[in-house]
Amino acid sequence: EFEGRIRAIDDIEQEVEATPSTHGIGCLVLDLVPVKNSLKRLATAWKHDYGSELSALARRDVGHLAQSIEDLRIRMSQDLHDINVVADTVSQMLRQESELDSRLQPILASYDILQRFNIRVSKEDLEVVDALALNRSNLSRICTEAHDRLLVAAPNYKKILIDDISDFEVTVKEFCDEYREKGPNTEGITPRVATERLKYFSKKHFERDRRLEHLRKGEALFGLHPRDYKVLETIGEELRLLSKLYDLYNEVLVGVQMIEETEWYDSDFNVVDQTLTRYRESCSKLPKSLKSFSAYNELKQWLEVLSTVV
Repeated sequence: EFEGRIRAIDDIEQEVEATPSTHGIGCLVLDLVPVKNSLKRLATAWKHDYGSELSALARRDVGHLAQSIEDLRIRMSQDLHDINVVADTVSQMLRQESELDSRLQPILASYDILQRFNIRVSKEDLEVVDALALNRSNLSRICTEAHDRLLVAAPNYKKILIDDISDFEVTVKEFCDEYREKGPNTEGITPRVATERLKYFSKKHFERDRRLEHLRKGEALFGLHPRDYKVLETIGEELRLLSKLYDLYNEVLVGVQMIEETEWYDSDFNVVDQTLTRYRESCSKLPKSLKSFSAYNELKQWLEVLSTVV
């Protein structure tokens, strides 16, 4: 778009330049130099206005791209000693290299347009662009070296990954056994105990889920068949479901305590009624599978008693 507009103005400028400086009409000779100079100044001004806008856009893109190149360069220069870092780095390297090139080419094209049409570009901008192109070239070299290191170290990394997977399977089994024995959905425990167990197992599940995510990347990197951890996924779904119940339970518990501790003459009954209505609506929207828990029954009983009193 910018090139088309600048080229059109440049063509007009060239046409004006090629126009004779005088024009004869019968015995009269018109001096066209002032008109030509005026048109050329106007064309030059327009051309530089478009050029300034193009330069500002390119300068902004240069800053963003320079930071992306530096971030990837730092990552490529790290000591790749961990299989998770290896998987992330290779994936990011392959994805971002082509992306960087697709972002760099328009920037180089923009400055090429400015120079071809003799639009002034600051020395600092040209130096930044040259440095950007050089850094991109250096990054390619660093990426190639990192890839070569990975190829050499691949057998060792693959062995580490397989050992990690075996260790993880043991960890998952221990976690599942503990969950079945002492999970937050164990019969006979109080809502307060269930809340504490929910926090405990949610934290442990999150840690294992993060570790599984890294192992999946390693399996994909080395073309290994992914292991099945459906039981871990099932527990995660149960924990997320139970969180809905116990988060509401604890919110209502705090709210009820505040209502009970407030003197009636200090209470705003409209606010109390709105709060109880919100609690009742949230309670009614809980999944049916949660309505057999003692926490749900206790929650529902609180709300019914308070609604009657209010």
